[in-house]
Amino acid sequence: MSEHSLRQVQHWLQTVLIVRGDLDDKLLQAYAHDGVMLDTLIKSTDKISAQQRVDIYAAGYVLRLVDCLRCEFSLLAQYMGDSLFSTFAKAFIVTVPSKSWSLYYLGEQFAEFLAQTKPQGIIDVAQQTMVDLPAQIALFERTKSEVLVAQGLEKNVTATELSIEQQMLTCLVNNTDIQAAPCLRVITLDYPILELISQIEACIVKLEVMPDELILPIQQPCYLALTRIHYRFRVWSLAHWQYLLLGFCIQGSSFNMAIKQTALQLEVSSDELTSDAMMWLPQAINMGLLFQ
Repeated sequence: MSEHSLRQVQHWLQTVLIVRGDLDDKLLQAYAHDGVMLDTLIKSTDKISAQQRVDIYAAGYVLRLVDCLRCEFSLLAQYMGDSLFSTFAKAFIVTVPSKSWSLYYLGEQFAEFLAQTKPQGIIDVAQQTMVDLPAQIALFERTKSEVLVAQGLEKNVTATELSIEQQMLTCLVNNTDIQAAPCLRVITLDYPILELISQIEACIVKLEVMPDELILPIQQPCYLALTRIHYRFRVWSLAHWQYLLLGFCIQGSSFNMAIKQTALQLEVSSDELTSDAMMWLPQAINMGLLFQ
């Protein structure tokens, strides 16, 4: 092993573990790129060959990563069923291998991968919904993961401790200090999936498989805010203007500027939108979306 650099050995092992193809193909690719032969790194024994040892390790490596994805995307795994989920998870792992040492980033592009690999040319509405939903659920769960690890408001003294009247007065006097919660994320989906999420969660709690006939959502734009308040994950449905407003706040705009940007994008009166936004602001603070 001393004749090969650490970088060569690392790349060789990465190729053998996650590149597409059977083991013979992967060993040939690894040798062509790194000039490393299997028997210079892995020892054969009387009971098991070097190739068999590597094959067992490679299969186990992928399966462990599939288990990691299953933990993060538990709702999706329940919805798709274990076999189908594992098939897509394995394909994702070898097609879009993670470039980070942290497992947190493993599923970062899973929703996009599912959207790109879904069957095309389906005419039946129910079937189209069934193949669209995995990417939608995956996006929801990935965003939830981001919310759970992001900095929250738990150590901030916010307006959530004030009455609605006090909050309104405070906001009117000093609304330029309103900011998006660091853990706030907003997403737009093609389907309103919260009811479906509740159905899936109920099946997980009861240790039941998904029913043959689910109540599937009808395709229409869905705007969601995902956040954390008092260490607890929260998800809220939004109106379109609220979604846009929060999005501008997340990007760093002041609350007043976000109102103007939203009004401009929607081509509505800034004064009218300001009135609606100020009425909604105390509620948004209570919901953990914004803070002062």
